[in-house]
Amino acid sequence: SNDGRIDVTLPADAGVRLLAETDYGTIDVGFPVTTQGAISERLDAVVGGGGPTVHLVSGDDITIRRAE
Repeated sequence: SNDGRIDVTLPADAGVRLLAETDYGTIDVGFPVTTQGAISERLDAVVGGGGPTVHLVSGDDITIRRAE
């Protein structure tokens, strides 16, 4: 998305590598994540035990929710 928000809901037991990039927004993650280094406009993290890559790119806010 160039200008719109991204809202994603993942299963509570998801195991993914999460890449999220935003130009002007924030990245809000509803999962405990494992990451290292500075976090600014790009998040590269492991959710659960890791797994396939979920890559989200937006010029606005990115929200990753945990399904209940």
